[in-house]
Amino acid sequence: ASFLRERWSIAGARAAALEDGDEGDEEEGQKASAAAESVEAALGSARDAAAPLSLEALRAVRVGSVVELRKPATKRASADGVAYAAQLPGGASAPALAPAGSQKLKKEETARGVVLDVDPLSSVVHVSTSDKLVDAHSPGGEGGESSGKKRAAAPVSAAADAAQRLRVGARVVATVALSRPGLLVLSLPKHGHALGVAAHHALWSGAGARPELLAAEAAKYSSGQKVQAVVTSLPSEAADGGAAAPEPLQLSMVDAPLAAAAGDAAVSEGGVGPLRRATDARPGVHALARVADTSTTELHVLLDRRGAVRGRVHFTELAAPGQRASLPSASPEEPVHVVVLGGGKAADRQGARSTGLVECTMRPLDVAGGAIAPRVAAADLSVGQIVQGWVREATGSALWVCLSHKCTGRVAALEASEDPAVVADLPKHFSFGAPVTVRVVAFQPAGGEEGGEGEGEKKRGSRLTLSLVLRPRADEPGEQLLRAEGGGEALAEPVEGSIVSVQVKSVAPGKGADVKLADGVVGRVHITEVVDAWEADPLGRLSEGQTARAVVLRSRTQRGRPLADVSLRASSVAAFGDAPGEHARPLEAAELQEGQLVRGYVKEASARGAFVSLSRSLDGFVPLRQISDEFIDEKGVSAMLPPGTLVVARVVKLA
Repeated sequence: ASFLRERWSIAGARAAALEDGDEGDEEEGQKASAAAESVEAALGSARDAAAPLSLEALRAVRVGSVVELRKPATKRASADGVAYAAQLPGGASAPALAPAGSQKLKKEETARGVVLDVDPLSSVVHVSTSDKLVDAHSPGGEGGESSGKKRAAAPVSAAADAAQRLRVGARVVATVALSRPGLLVLSLPKHGHALGVAAHHALWSGAGARPELLAAEAAKYSSGQKVQAVVTSLPSEAADGGAAAPEPLQLSMVDAPLAAAAGDAAVSEGGVGPLRRATDARPGVHALARVADTSTTELHVLLDRRGAVRGRVHFTELAAPGQRASLPSASPEEPVHVVVLGGGKAADRQGARSTGLVECTMRPLDVAGGAIAPRVAAADLSVGQIVQGWVREATGSALWVCLSHKCTGRVAALEASEDPAVVADLPKHFSFGAPVTVRVVAFQPAGGEEGGEGEGEKKRGSRLTLSLVLRPRADEPGEQLLRAEGGGEALAEPVEGSIVSVQVKSVAPGKGADVKLADGVVGRVHITEVVDAWEADPLGRLSEGQTARAVVLRSRTQRGRPLADVSLRASSVAAFGDAPGEHARPLEAAELQEGQLVRGYVKEASARGAFVSLSRSLDGFVPLRQISDEFIDEKGVSAMLPPGTLVVARVVKLA
C-alpha cells in the first residue's frame, strides 16, 4: 500500500520543512513541495488555498468515519461531484466532495456522510451520502457490536465488525464507491457494507505512474459498478506510530479476463487463489501465493495451500524495465499476487539450469492481466543491442547486471561510465536494483574449452559482456566494429576527439604509459601528453590501476585490433583535441623555426647523442657535440640523460 503511505509521507515532509525558517529546512521544503506537485498531478489533486488544514486534523479522520456535512461557505467547483463542508473531529472544517447525484444542501441544512478517502495533499475529504453506508458505519448502528465484554466499551459499527471478520485471501463481491486516479474505494454489501481500498491495477505508486494512465484506468469504473476483489490486508493502525493515517481494509482487483487467463486451477469462483497442484503452475497462470522467505535477490513463495509447490520471484520481476527494483519487506505467510512464468521441475527451454522452483513475476502490468513479454535470454542477444537491466552487485572492478531472472552479464569498470570518478568507486554510484541501460559487447556460450589443447581442459560457462557506454551501432557513421583474432569479442574502434575513461596498465620510463579503454581497446599515452606543464617527472603522476579522463587523439588498428593514441592533458580534454596556444605541442617540424627554444623529454641517449620527444608525433635529435659546452665522455651520455629527463633545446636545423 505504498500509495497510501506516500501521500502522507510527502505531505508531512512538506509541512515540517516549510514551518521552519532555516535555509536548509526551506530547501528541503521546496524539494518536498516539488515531489508533492508531481504526485498531485498524477492523482488529480489540487490544494485548497482557502482552507489549509493541519495534518493532525486530517489524521483524525479515517476511511469509514461518519462526518456531518454542511453547505460550503464559499462556492467550489463541483464538476466531479457535489461540494460540502465536512465537520471533522476536534472542530476543524474541511472541504468535502461527494459523487455526482448526491443530495445538495440548502444554507441551514445538514447531512451525514461516510468518509471514502482523505487526501493530505489537497486537504479534500471524499464522502458518500448513501443511507446504507451511513447506517452501516455509524457506531452502534444496526448490526453493530460492542468492542468488548463491558457495556461501557465504545460501540463498533456493523461495517467495522464485519471487516475484522474477513480473512486474508477471501474473494468478495464489491461495489465501487469512489474511483480516483490511482485509487478505488469499494463497498462490500455482503459484509456489512465495509469499505476497502484497491488499485485499478497493481501499480500502487502515484508518483511513479503516468497521469494519463492513472486517469484512464480510473475512468473505467463508476459509482455503483459491481466488481470482484480479493482481501489482501485487514484494517490496521499506522505502522509508523502515527506519521500517517490508519490503513483501511486493502483489496486486490480481480478482472473477468484475468480470471479466465488463470484457469480453473488457480481461481475459486472467478477469483485468484492458491494453486491446487503442481501441474497447475503453467505459464500465464495467476495465483495468490504466500511469502516463505526473502533472500538478497529473490522472494520465495508457496503457491499452494500445503506449501508443496514452491516458487521464486527474482528481483527483476518486481518492477517494469526502467524502474527501480527493490525487494519488499514482506512477512512470512503474507499473501502476494503472482503470475507463473515457467520453470519448476522442467528445465527452462532456453537452456537454463532447473532450480526446481516455479519462476513467477510480480511486475505491475503482468499482474494487472497484460500480455507477458518474453524474458531476455543471453543466447537471443546480438552484439551492439541495447537492452534494459538492473544492477545486482557493484564491486571495485565490475558491475553485475541482470537483464532477467535467467540472464546476467558483467560490466567492467571502464565500461560503467566515461567519468573517472564513477569508475574509481562503482559501489558509491550504483546500488542494488538500480535500473540501467546497457549495450551488448560479446557473448560466449557455455561448453567451450579453456586452457589450450591436451588433458586437463576445463569447460567454461557462458559469459555475457555488457557496457553502460552506449556508443553508436556498427552501421552508424563514426565507429567501426572489429573482431579480434581467434573469434574473440567484437571491439569498437574509438572515435577521434571522443572523451573516454582510461585505466593505466603500465608505465614505460621515458616513453609514456599503456592504458585500457572501454571494450578492451588498448591506448597509449605519450610522455608529452600526460600534463600541460613541462614537469621533470610527468610519469610519476601515473600508477598502475589508476583511472583518468582522456581524449582520443588518433585511432588506428594494429594486428587486427584497435589502438588509440590518447591525451590526459586537461587542455586537450577540454578542447576535444590538441589545444592551440600556451599548451600546444608541435606535431610537425614545419610548425617550428630555426633558433626557437623547445621543451621535450629524453627518449633515448647513446654515444652518438640523444633523441628528444617534443610531442607524440615529433622527435628531435641532439648530436653529442651539441649536448653540453663541457667535455662529455661517450660512455656517460646515457647516465647524464636517462629516459624521461626534461630538457630545453634550441632548434638548429629543420629536416
